[in-house]
Amino acid sequence: LYLPVFVGGYSREFAEVASNMPEWRDLANITPENAVWGAILKWMTIAGRPDRPVWEVELAFTPLVLALFIGGVVALAIRTRQPLTNRDPYFLLLGMVVIVFWLLQMDYDGVRPWRIVWALIPGGGAIRYPFRSQLVANLFVALVVARTLSGMGERRVLTAALCCFLIVEQVNLVWPPVVSRRAALRWIEAVSPPPDGCRFFYAAPSAAKDGPSATLSQTSAMLFAEIRDIPTVNGDSSWQPRGWALEDPSSPLYPAAVRDWAQHNGIEQGLCGLDLQSAQWTQTLPQ
Repeated sequence: LYLPVFVGGYSREFAEVASNMPEWRDLANITPENAVWGAILKWMTIAGRPDRPVWEVELAFTPLVLALFIGGVVALAIRTRQPLTNRDPYFLLLGMVVIVFWLLQMDYDGVRPWRIVWALIPGGGAIRYPFRSQLVANLFVALVVARTLSGMGERRVLTAALCCFLIVEQVNLVWPPVVSRRAALRWIEAVSPPPDGCRFFYAAPSAAKDGPSATLSQTSAMLFAEIRDIPTVNGDSSWQPRGWALEDPSSPLYPAAVRDWAQHNGIEQGLCGLDLQSAQWTQTLPQ
């Protein structure tokens, strides 16, 4: 995923990467807003610390999930000398992958093994937030936890109680902004096919005060382009192409920026506009 970025000459300084990496206590940092554990973790100075990059280190697993995961990995490792089910080696492998990823990111008296990934793995220098790997690890951890619970045998009451508490401890008192998949697809499907000769598009300028934010305009254009299979000149990323100045469709400089980008890339012919609010197409460049 990051290799094209690396080939394009972009990379992160390791100091920037390290500043966004987790500390050991962040393995339990599930935000101070967690209904069950938030206050306790804040009192223990694990969650809610003002000097931490909030969105990037608050990606821990809740305590019971973490306990069942670690316990499950240990149990599977001990049982390697005994007969295992056909699938147990896979569960053990998934668990070890997660733990190794944790260990690579941690600080050992000023040394972080992740520097090896950053320096030697192609594209590794483009990764700014390694702890976002938790979003992928979530599936692995859930599978190991499920295997741990399934191995509790006849202790059905205890297993049922643990399952109930696993659900309760996920409750967060502050809900993040969400995107309705159904609403997004409904909007995309409602847009008529592009005009004849339209091979790529730009998000039409919008000066409406109640219009979408700059970021929402960019991501909406990307989503439409992906689903309807028509390229767009808009987009959102940590790095921008050289000469690209299309950040804000509500800016008075945006129309000229679209024209300049189209001319620079030789796409004046075939470039049309899409009004993201009215879902109307235009076949001319913005004026």
